[in-house]
Amino acid sequence: MMSAWLLNSTDSTIGADRKNEQYRADVEATYNETTPSHRRRNAKQIRDRFHKVNKWIDLFHSAWLKVRMIYTSGYSDQMWIEKAHALYIKDNESLNLGPFVLMDVWNTVKNEAKWVTYNSGLKKARKRKGSGKEKEGEDVSHTDAD
Repeated sequence: MMSAWLLNSTDSTIGADRKNEQYRADVEATYNETTPSHRRRNAKQIRDRFHKVNKWIDLFHSAWLKVRMIYTSGYSDQMWIEKAHALYIKDNESLNLGPFVLMDVWNTVKNEAKWVTYNSGLKKARKRKGSGKEKEGEDVSHTDAD
């Protein structure tokens, strides 16, 4: 699903001038082409699932970025990931998410400019929407826009 989103979001041959309905239909077609028939979804199901999965991935990515800032010297990628898993669980105890299991998806999107920009925009929108209501220093990047 994330691959279908990325493909349709970054494909320069299709262009970015599609209307929302056409874009969602294209993502649906791409997803259903590569999915077994018993797991096919319509555009609304794909969109809803995308938002849920994207939230989990963004929460893990935020934990990974924090770990990268804290533990800079002498750590390997695997050590950062292990620390990020622990921080993900600790930071999201109230959401009761459990361990992060979408490593393949995170590895696919973590370096994609489109995904990073999309989530940065969501975080900025959340901050504007809730401005003045957060406690000073509280991290609002983990709230869901939907």
